[in-house]
Amino acid sequence: MRKLRIGIFVSGILGIGVLCLAVPSAATIHRVPDTFPRIQQAITFSVDGDTVLVEPGTYAETIDFLGRDILVGSRYIVTGDPAYIGQTVIGPDGDVEASVVTFATGETQLARLSGFTITNGYAVQGGGIYCNQTSPTIDHLHIVENSAVVNGGGMYAFEGMPSVSDCRIAHNTAQEGDGGGIWAQYSDIVIHNNEIHANHAWFRGAGIFCEHSYQTITDNLVTDNVIDRPPPLYSYGGGIVSRNCSPIITGNTMIGNDGGGHGGGMFY
Repeated sequence: MRKLRIGIFVSGILGIGVLCLAVPSAATIHRVPDTFPRIQQAITFSVDGDTVLVEPGTYAETIDFLGRDILVGSRYIVTGDPAYIGQTVIGPDGDVEASVVTFATGETQLARLSGFTITNGYAVQGGGIYCNQTSPTIDHLHIVENSAVVNGGGMYAFEGMPSVSDCRIAHNTAQEGDGGGIWAQYSDIVIHNNEIHANHAWFRGAGIFCEHSYQTITDNLVTDNVIDRPPPLYSYGGGIVSRNCSPIITGNTMIGNDGGGHGGGMFY
């Protein structure tokens, strides 16, 4: 079985960008672990507009935004130093079966997660990040080594308008379904300037899978994503799948993706 390699080279890929380096001046800042030992405790105590500022460390927990339109960030959000992304880790300890981060209570684009490593999640849908009818802003994360039993090893998005930018989404797995890196359905999702690398899915869209969506996929580096379903069983889309969508897909670099049966780089 040969790998189909597609390269679409553009300048400026994966340039460093910062959405917001300053904590909003009117926000109440809840500090972890200085004031609250756990991130979830700080979120629960927050109200819309607040900021949860997390110091470097490994936080063995899963978190749920609980409908709060708040900013949860590492010290990256106040310094712009990308080292804090790798130094501030969220993920369950042991055999917990849950998404690492959940947005499922109507969060809007004002709910923002920034500056963390999200890892070790395992759930039926959305091992790393689970979004259900929500529209969070997700930026400057490492979403790595998460698994879903079905769809969305790294991230799952259903019926919302989430945005994902400036993230590294790598080594995530959709064990029996689609979207090893990102899975989206009925979503106006924006996927911009990310590195999407070495994710695996069983059936479709090892890197990105979008269905019945108005997705915008721009300026991403999509490399070495692999469909695991062996031929002659039908499978497709190593890098990107856009199925029954009205997409904007431009400026992406796609190299070394393996679609199994069809569409190594992209299937549309």
